[in-house]
Amino acid sequence: YGNHRHIARAAKEQIVTMSAHMRPSQIARATGISTRIIRRTMELWWKTAAVQRDPTQQGRPRKLTSLDI
Repeated sequence: YGNHRHIARAAKEQIVTMSAHMRPSQIARATGISTRIIRRTMELWWKTAAVQRDPTQQGRPRKLTSLDI
């Protein structure tokens, strides 16, 4: 999909650490990660205390549940 690039969880954790002393534009210059990703990572961290969203469910939901059987 377009120009998407995976950013490792460790790099996102480093962004959070750096944010205590640096502005997003300074972090972007130091890491090479866009300010948009830095801001989105910080927003997620402020809301959930996590730097990366983990999917709650993988794949398509099952048609039958254990109660249906």
